[in-house]
Amino acid sequence: NDLEDLMFKLPINGPPDQGAAELSRIAKEEAEQANEPFFMFMNFMDAHTKHRVHKNLDHLLHSAPENWSSESHYVWESDEFEESYINHYRDLYGASIDYLDRIVVELYEHINKVTETETTVLITADHGHNLGYSYDDNLLGHMDSMTESVLHVPLSIINPPERFLQNVDKYFSHLDLGELITRIAENKSEVDDLTGGPIVAEHEGLVGYREKRNEFPGTDEEFEYWNRMMRVQYDDEKKFVWDILGDIQTYKLMFGDPCYQELIEDRSGNLDDESEFFDVGMEEYRQQLKTRSVD
Repeated sequence: NDLEDLMFKLPINGPPDQGAAELSRIAKEEAEQANEPFFMFMNFMDAHTKHRVHKNLDHLLHSAPENWSSESHYVWESDEFEESYINHYRDLYGASIDYLDRIVVELYEHINKVTETETTVLITADHGHNLGYSYDDNLLGHMDSMTESVLHVPLSIINPPERFLQNVDKYFSHLDLGELITRIAENKSEVDDLTGGPIVAEHEGLVGYREKRNEFPGTDEEFEYWNRMMRVQYDDEKKFVWDILGDIQTYKLMFGDPCYQELIEDRSGNLDDESEFFDVGMEEYRQQLKTRSVD
């Protein structure tokens, strides 16, 4: 990130992307040299904040100036987002996804060409992104948010085993991703027992931002709100959200629309309800994290 920031400040063209091209190059070399079946994990960051213009984007997909950066605002400044900022943010996010699509397709075609055995590729994300719409709570980014835009991410499988389902119409958790990969490697197509509930998720708070507490522009109360721990449990067409401040929301979902959520209940209460789905309560969990960080 420091090198990237420096390159954007120098009177030269900025970096060609945020690492996707170089990562793809390395993967191609590894595939060419492989003499036996291999497993490869790759984490592309080009759709992750920060959002910037670079030369390999399709510039027909955005109108952001060359020196524009999404880091001119923080997520907690959502009341201050001007329309041009939101539009550039959305457009650059879409252009980044388009760029990654091109990188991944070309990479798969190359691996498929240079390897003798069949190769399966899984494409997913550790989280999604809010783009400032009403169902995103008018937020941008993914910080301290448990919207469907953040939690409901794609999972596409290229060249799966024979008899594998074309589409799965039930929720699948990343907690079972290791088992799914193992079954694909063993050429198994049965995954029904890996789908459905209970599906759970949690967000610990402002990880990576606590050291910037003195830079936070708001009050202590506002900081605690953005730093709140949150947990989620899915139940068919409903989602339940608990946070460490004692707020509990229930949302109506629509499986065919992965970003849609409609708030149907918002109340205060204790956190006993979530104990059925998590081994450790939020207060105890956070205390354990503090202890580990000190050690």
